[in-house]
Amino acid sequence: MEQMEWNDASEDLINGYIENAMHRANQHDIAGKRHKIYNIIGSTPGIIVPIIIGGLESHIDPITSSVLLIFSGVVCGINSLMNFANRSRNHLEASSRYDEFVNDNRRVLVMTRQFRPPCDVSLMQSTNTINRYMSDSPPI
Repeated sequence: MEQMEWNDASEDLINGYIENAMHRANQHDIAGKRHKIYNIIGSTPGIIVPIIIGGLESHIDPITSSVLLIFSGVVCGINSLMNFANRSRNHLEASSRYDEFVNDNRRVLVMTRQFRPPCDVSLMQSTNTINRYMSDSPPI
């Protein structure tokens, strides 16, 4: 069985996949960090507000104390409902997968054409991998 030889068109296709993966890795990294910040902001009141109220209970009006505890509960409830921690983890994992894809394909393209894996095999693997990552990644 004959194997497809490497040519400029096949290298351009792989380079296009690399550019796409780099862009997606960057977008997922930004989204992951953003959701991580949202998680920290949403979790902090649930920890800090009760501690402050407990320490200052004799100096705070009961109504103010109740309002702060309700606020803390609402913020924590929204954080739990939106599941920012899980979203952050999913985006950062997607970013890592895309980075790995970029590195693997760059490693192949760095080799001289005669020492690379067969072109048709590399193209099939790259196409299948990038398509799988795009379908499995969370929306940006």
